[in-house]
Amino acid sequence: MLNLITKWLSGAMGEQSEERIPEHDEVFPPDGIITIPELPSELVNPHGEMFSTCQVLVAVGHEVYGGQIIAVIDTPNATLEIPSPCSGIIKEVFISGGAVVSGTEQLASIERAP
Repeated sequence: MLNLITKWLSGAMGEQSEERIPEHDEVFPPDGIITIPELPSELVNPHGEMFSTCQVLVAVGHEVYGGQIIAVIDTPNATLEIPSPCSGIIKEVFISGGAVVSGTEQLASIERAP
């Protein structure tokens, strides 16, 4: 938990980690929409229900870099970090903090930084 708070504070204060994606490897998402990747089947209970909560680490107007962790999904079995696929500015966040997610949902929209 302390690690999550430290990452959130680092992102909020504009600090960058060494996990940055090289600019030539960044992939701008179609229509600028960042989606939550499909969650592994082992994270779904036998009834097909998803018990995953999403903590969003960015807000509208935040400038992010490719590879920066922008959300964390907590499940009973694992914690998954969702990185930004590219550098840019967050235009909109579609999921509120603590929301239950099932994967492939829209997380945020991003635009290229000027």
